[in-house]
This record gives sequence, C-alpha cells and structure tokens, in this order.
Amino acid sequence: MTILSERDETYAAPGWMRKAMAGAALILATLAATPAQAEEPVVLAGLSQAAALNCPMRYKLPGDVSNMSQGDFDKYSWQTFLALNTGKKGKRYDRKGNTVPWSKWSSTDGLIECARNPKSKNCVCPNGDCFASGAEYYPDECRAIEGHKNYRVLAEVSKVDDLFLQATHGALSNDPLIDANGNFLRFEIMASPVTHTYVVDNEFYDASVLDNLTEDLLFPCGEQSYTGGNPKNTKSGAYVVKNAWMQLPDDANAFGSKYWGDYHMEELLVYTPSYRNKTGVATCEKRVMGLVGQHIAHKTVKQPRWTWSTFEHKRNAPNCTELPPTGDQDDAGPSTACPASVKRNFNFYAKSCSANGSDPAACQTCNAAPVSNRKGCDNPDVADDVSWCIDKPPAKTAGMTMACLQVNPRKYYPTAHEMNQACVKSLGKKSVWSNYRLISTQWYNETSTSCTTQTTVDRALELPQVPIAGRGGKTTTPYLANSSMETYVRANCMGCHGHPTVGKNSVSTDFMYWILLESANSESMAKLADLLEKSPH
Repeated sequence: MTILSERDETYAAPGWMRKAMAGAALILATLAATPAQAEEPVVLAGLSQAAALNCPMRYKLPGDVSNMSQGDFDKYSWQTFLALNTGKKGKRYDRKGNTVPWSKWSSTDGLIECARNPKSKNCVCPNGDCFASGAEYYPDECRAIEGHKNYRVLAEVSKVDDLFLQATHGALSNDPLIDANGNFLRFEIMASPVTHTYVVDNEFYDASVLDNLTEDLLFPCGEQSYTGGNPKNTKSGAYVVKNAWMQLPDDANAFGSKYWGDYHMEELLVYTPSYRNKTGVATCEKRVMGLVGQHIAHKTVKQPRWTWSTFEHKRNAPNCTELPPTGDQDDAGPSTACPASVKRNFNFYAKSCSANGSDPAACQTCNAAPVSNRKGCDNPDVADDVSWCIDKPPAKTAGMTMACLQVNPRKYYPTAHEMNQACVKSLGKKSVWSNYRLISTQWYNETSTSCTTQTTVDRALELPQVPIAGRGGKTTTPYLANSSMETYVRANCMGCHGHPTVGKNSVSTDFMYWILLESANSESMAKLADLLEKSPH
C-alpha cells in the first residue's frame, strides 16, 4: 500500500466567484423570509462575504483578525498559514534545503528540557544560550547520528507520549494513528519566540514554580494595529503550531520527484523511547517525513480564548457519509460512517481496506483506534497503558486506521471551502501548499478589547456551529476535527483546551495543555482527570 501522490484538479473551477455570489443572494433571501436561531446570523454573515474571499498572498503574519465573521477568520487563517509556512519571501515550492519559519522555533520539548538543564550536552542552543528560542534537545541516540545538529528532532522525553499518541477530550489518549503504509504518525508542538520567551521569563518550565502560582498564565496577545508580521515581536502575540508527520516510503529518502511538490517534506530525526520498542532499546533514525496536518493557535486581543486554525493534506481521508451521532463529547463518539469503498488510496484509508478491497480486515472500523500491535511496549509511568510497539508492524486484523473527515467542509464550513478554492487557484499547481486545505477556524463570538485570560466558554458563542443534535435540546454544537490529529473524538478546540490547571491553587495554563503535560507535576495531572469527569465539554 502506498500513499497517493497524484494531484487533485477539482478545486481550480472557473466561475466559483459567480456561484458564491448566487449562493450568498439565496442565503440573504432565506434570512429575510425565515426566523433564525440566535447564532445563525453570525454563521451566515461569513457566507454572505464568500464572493470577496480572495487569497491573502502578502505572506505577513496578522496581529489580530480584522472583522468578526467566519469568512474573515478563515481568510486570516490562510494568511497565517502562508506566512508561517513560506516566510516573507513567499516560497511556494518545496525543495530540499528549504526551511519554513516555524522550523527555527523550539519544540515544546526542547524549550522545557533545555531551559531546565541549560548546560546539558543534549542541548543545541543559539549562540550557546539555552534560554533562547530555537534551543533544541537531542537524546543520546540522536546525538550519535552524524550531523545531528543539522536536523530537527521529533522526540519526547517527558514520558507523556504526545510524540505519537493523539489528544482526546481534555487529555492525552492511548490512541495512535497508523497510516495506510502501516507507520505511526508522529507529532510535534512548536512554540513561537513570543511564546518561548514568556515561558522562560516566568520559569514555567519548572514544576515547582508552576506548583506555587497564584495567578493564571497570560500569554501575550496579538494586536490588530501591529503590521510587522514578526513572530519575535510581542505585539504579534503568542503562536503555537502543532504538526502531524507521516513517514514517506523508502523511495522518498532522496527526496524523489514522486513526492516533490505533493507534500512539504523534511528530513527529521525520529526518536522512539526504549519502552516503545519491542527490543527494549531506544532508537533514533533519520527519516523523510511528509507534513499531513497542522494546527495553529494564536492568542489575540480580540480573541483571548485564542483562534484555532486547522489544516490538513487533501489526500488524508475521504469525507464521512454522515455527521456524528446525536450527543456531546462526553456521551457520543465521532462519525463512524466511512464510505464503503474508495477508488484511490488515502493516507488514512487504504483502498485495499475497502469492502471490495484485497484485505478489508487489515483496517479497524471507521474512525476507531486500531488495536494494539504487540504486548510489552507499555509506558511504565502510565497505569493501564495500552501497549504500542513502534518498531513493529500493525496488527494483521484491525491494526491500521480507517478514517474519514467527520464534517464535510464544502457543506458545513462554506467560507473555509471558498478560501481553499481561492488559495489553490492563486498558489498554482506547482506550489506544495496548494495541496493543503483549511478545515475551518474556531473563534468566540464576543469581542475583547484587552489581553486577558478567559477560559470560560459558552457553547452557543463558539463558532462555527454544525447542526448536530446535542445535550439539553440544543440543535447545534461546535465541531472541528482534523483527521490527522483528532481522528477518534468529537473535537472542540476551545472546549477542551480551556480546562488545564496547575499547582496548589489550580491556576489556568491559558489553554495550553503542553504546559500541564510536559512541565507540571503528577498532582496537577490528577486534578485535571478529576475535573474532566465532571466537565460539560
């Protein structure tokens, strides 16, 4: 089984502008004739602007969003995505040696480990300053690779396993994503220079400091008036980027032309701790990885609950045939309505796993976590952990992921779909970034005028809304799931990230889970587990 590399021509449709205008006129006519629910005018305000959604090709990070409509937020997401992935020069094409701006940031693992131990031999730091943005931690096994300093490392040494396990409602799950080639997806979290400086200056890498805090964390907010586009400037606000990486087949090791231009590709050092290898020995291998998913969180003055932009590769998964079932995150799961068969391979749904395929038993049921592939590879620090041996192939039965996009962007996130069309057309077929799609942007329908910590959320004010019958007679629920990162849950970025607290006084970490998972002590994590049992999200 191999990932699909052929290009998709379906988004370069001429006349989309005329269709958008016609659709907007129909929506406005409907609004005039039909009473709407309280949140509907806000949702549809974004639709009426569909014809004006041209792709922002300025390649400059916005400090804040301009106007409060879904269309404006989706345009802001694409501008942010292009600025973070191409830089101010707008490098549209992917070639060996190209670097994306966020690749010079520290991973959260590098930030915390090197700030804790600035004299560690495992740290490579800018000008020898391990408190500076760009500091990176290399486990011993990675240091043994020739030229290791020239490569970024996908490593996790805090034993929370967020290197390969997906997030779940309010915490880290026991569930990986195993792709159509039988490989585990890997994840990394990158902290912008502003985010990095805030954590280091306040010593939030130190569990003892977190334990005694009396005030909530408050990351810097981006300001609309700021136009410099520099992620090092405090006025640009705090950014956090989470990436999902898929190992490309062996024939991509030399950056072969088969995948050139289809995926953003990087040679990375991929670390696996000893307890996750059947051999019991930690490993670090240089691999060619393809970017298949990206979350971008940005804290701004207008949106102190952060904005949440989520992108993924167009070849990840087909659309589900139905929305998720009635219910909420606590009492209902994701959509389990994958197409019965697919005509081509997807990254997370191999053609051979179709009902009429050659080996349908190899894949797990739709949007359900695969079964453990071996015993004896569980995390010794986690009670009742599921064993995953990353150095072994998936289980022969139900061992690989079969995924579908839980919400069809074309139907339920129309302004994101229009932005995707516009940007694919503007970028052109030769641009690697034209292969990525915005699912949608989550935001809060309440304008703030100052930078604050605001972690309480009202479901009715979280946008966009998707018409799924929920708890208490509500007919819509916020819903935003990326098939590469929230494959097995009903995802709600804001609802989940608002929970984490640390320390004796249970102060908020300002929506940042990695502070809790990677820096805090075990007592704080135990409190979180208790809180989530009672959570309405």
